[in-house]
Amino acid sequence: MSLVEVDGLTIRIDRAPVVDNLSFKIGRGMRLGLIGESGAGKTLIALALAGLLPDAAALAGTIRVDSARIGMVFQASDTALNPLMTAGEQIAEAVGTAEADRRKRVTALLSEVGLEAAHAHRYPDALTAGQRQLVLIAMALALDPDLLIADEPVAALDPPARRRVLDLIKALCASRNMTLLLISHDLKAVAALCDEVMVLQAGKIIEAGPIADVLGRPQRDLAKELVAAGKHRVRTLMRSPIGANLLEIKDVTLRFPRPWQSPWRRPPDLVALDAISFSIRRSECLAVVGPAGSGKTVLGRSIAGLDRVTEGAIEMDHLGYRGTDLPKGLRRDITMIFQQPRGSFNPRLTVGESVTEPLRLEPQLMLEEQADRLVEVVRAVGLGPDMLTRYPATFSDGDIQRLAFARALIAKPRLVIFDEPAAALDVSLRGEMLMLLNRLRADFGLTCMVLSRDLDTVRSIADRVLVLEAGRIVEAGKPADLLEAPQHPFTQALVRARLPEVAEAVRPPAAVE
Repeated sequence: MSLVEVDGLTIRIDRAPVVDNLSFKIGRGMRLGLIGESGAGKTLIALALAGLLPDAAALAGTIRVDSARIGMVFQASDTALNPLMTAGEQIAEAVGTAEADRRKRVTALLSEVGLEAAHAHRYPDALTAGQRQLVLIAMALALDPDLLIADEPVAALDPPARRRVLDLIKALCASRNMTLLLISHDLKAVAALCDEVMVLQAGKIIEAGPIADVLGRPQRDLAKELVAAGKHRVRTLMRSPIGANLLEIKDVTLRFPRPWQSPWRRPPDLVALDAISFSIRRSECLAVVGPAGSGKTVLGRSIAGLDRVTEGAIEMDHLGYRGTDLPKGLRRDITMIFQQPRGSFNPRLTVGESVTEPLRLEPQLMLEEQADRLVEVVRAVGLGPDMLTRYPATFSDGDIQRLAFARALIAKPRLVIFDEPAAALDVSLRGEMLMLLNRLRADFGLTCMVLSRDLDTVRSIADRVLVLEAGRIVEAGKPADLLEAPQHPFTQALVRARLPEVAEAVRPPAAVE
């Protein structure tokens, strides 16, 4: 008997089928990947297997589990952990044994996932995203599961942390003889970890089988689109030639005070940016790449006038500033698109009202001119004016990202800062957003600064890349040069952490003569 057998599984929410008549089996020791676009029903299937469906969901069909214990790693580690409990307390809750044994078990689980015993005493906000993910894995292992369900375990991680988590899951499955169900929109992660895969579309399995067949030779249109979208090959469009410097960063340092741990001794400041200097040229796309905490976002926010640097200066059009003192004459020239665009839209305003907010910087515009500008930018990002009376909650993640692009363009800025423009999207939308970014750059003559943790994302859109580590620029160059011949040890580590392309990962090994 298989470890898990699902027959005729249907899940309805508000009487609408979200998962529709699914049947599949998971054999012991199998590593099964479940892929599909956002909203396809992947997470609901996992919750149904674990018996954790929300009250509003109605389940039909049968799920048979062969006396198996199930552990689950939930997506979004920043919300899956209780911020008021230490990591050790949360692992101990999952262990559920006597007090003396519990402490030893917590230490052993932390060691198994590669964390030190000291991490048990830290709260989630004192851990990196990768460390939080490892704590979630330790919690899932607490009851020695036969089946591990991992829901987007590497979605928000930088390449080194992503590689570390995937290698750990693979090693745990082997050492514990554990079965895996991996839910992910990262096809490279699925190809690196799984031996079988199912493709889900609108709650139905449209393709399933060995990973070499489904991802190497996809038959259905959606599977073909997902594989093609994962290649990140963006067509280069005709655009304005790169010109003279538009903006200069001169010896910029940004420090944040740390909280006092003792009334007698002040702790050293946290250095977010450490004496960095560079320039951005007109019509150039400059990418700044680094892991979480390297200083990318605070750099972008300072340039956009949202944070203030401690030392140094930012200069544009011979006007110097330090961030929040951004000269009034430059406010419409620099705009920033935030990492989580949905959270940047007021849910009580229509998207039309939100997109036109930057036009407050141009009070001389007549109402007709504002309306024309609004229609122009909305059409430029591939949406229709009829959508403008709707509210943000009615839009998909992809359309919200398009609207964020439109809002950034409406005041006709000269520099647009994109913070992780594709990180929050599934694989089928990432390629679309990067192509859109390239097209908007050509159509509007934009100068762009792209902040990203992923070299693979920026290689298709950037003219030049700066690699940031702990607030310092450690290497700079063209994307192809950094990927093929990185010089600094940190850049080399980023390149080594990249996952192989899907076609390479699923290619059968060559025969030995």
